[in-house]
Amino acid sequence: MKNTIRTLLFLLAALPVFSDNISPDEIWAAAQKQSQEKMKAGDWDAAQEILDKAKILIATINNTSEATVNPVPNKNDEDNDLRARANKGDLDALNTLANQGDIYSLNALGVIYIIGQGVPQNANKAADCFRKAAEKGDAEAQNNLGRCYKEGLGVPQNDDKAAELFQKAAKQGYAEAQFYLGLCYMYGTGVPENAVTAAEWWHKAAEQGYANAQFNLGLYYQKGINGSKNDAKAVDWFQKAANQGFVDAQFLLGLCYKGGTGVPQNDAKAAEWFKKAAEQGNADAQCFLGCSYYTGEGVPQNFTKAVDWFQKAADQNNAYAQFYLGRCYFQGEGVPENQTKGAEWFRKAANQGHANAQFALGMCYNAGMGVPEDRNQANKWIGMAIKQDPSLEKAYSKAIEETIDEGVNQAIGAVGGLILEAILDSL
Repeated sequence: MKNTIRTLLFLLAALPVFSDNISPDEIWAAAQKQSQEKMKAGDWDAAQEILDKAKILIATINNTSEATVNPVPNKNDEDNDLRARANKGDLDALNTLANQGDIYSLNALGVIYIIGQGVPQNANKAADCFRKAAEKGDAEAQNNLGRCYKEGLGVPQNDDKAAELFQKAAKQGYAEAQFYLGLCYMYGTGVPENAVTAAEWWHKAAEQGYANAQFNLGLYYQKGINGSKNDAKAVDWFQKAANQGFVDAQFLLGLCYKGGTGVPQNDAKAAEWFKKAAEQGNADAQCFLGCSYYTGEGVPQNFTKAVDWFQKAADQNNAYAQFYLGRCYFQGEGVPENQTKGAEWFRKAANQGHANAQFALGMCYNAGMGVPEDRNQANKWIGMAIKQDPSLEKAYSKAIEETIDEGVNQAIGAVGGLILEAILDSL
């Protein structure tokens, strides 16, 4: 019988395999949890399907026909219809069941009011629904109410109450609450700051496959918080989160491969992970992928693709991408040469404090390339850049020397264009 049950669990692909002491109550509780997650995502049909499959499984365990299985107490066929409508997101049915104290419906209504699905957003009503379910000991509702207190949604912001509710849900094994409780301990909000305890709660959530916790654990080991430095463990957790599509983990995993941190250096794998994150809109990954195409490291060199990715990141205000895009326009790499556009992108990056862009913009003013010649503006931007990065003063001097060595014995202003090109090559 147990093997039959496990086979059904596998085939249904809806519920976890429990220990040998499988009970209908455990199966139904797990089904409700997964059904609620589907409902949060707006997939009402999938939510109902999970419950239907659970009924089949419980019928198998009880050696009964599905028709006789009644895992949720219903008085009659009318109540069955009411629940079926609620499982599909019918607001009238959800309200009716919620007024009867049904936990599933209270949670569902709370989520609906938070996101404003078919109703005006109403954080007060959402928090009220979560509170009623939380008072019945429901872990999901405790977590949701904790988030309301954390963000001040429908209730006064209160870190202490948030941490208390996360603690209650976390002790019941609710992964999201374990993650948030870890955050509370890491930053000392509502509980005393304790990085070790934070990592312990993240580990519990990470072991359940919660991607946010896996990513945070990776950061914990990568940064060596509280003496925990372990690049190999960091990569392991980044990998787990990245495999679930967690975009920041994909980017950092790419950086690990790029620098050979915790894994053997591998430009191809770095570019592969940069691309996965870039396609999800991560601006840093888009910039790094652009650099990969620009240099031909890990992918065939392609200036046009480099510019495409720099443009995507630059449009998201990524200063590094704006600088590189300016460079491409200035040198005609992947786009027609256009010094005016090049200077425009240098300015965007310079205004964000990017030292190389400030320096490049200063040299544009010095040479009158892409902008009118203006020594005051040149001195302003070059001075700002050197203040941030004194090594740029050496690059400036070296560029001057190199152009003079080539026989250009003119004033600095007259050789500004050559100096700028030399500096761009060195940055």
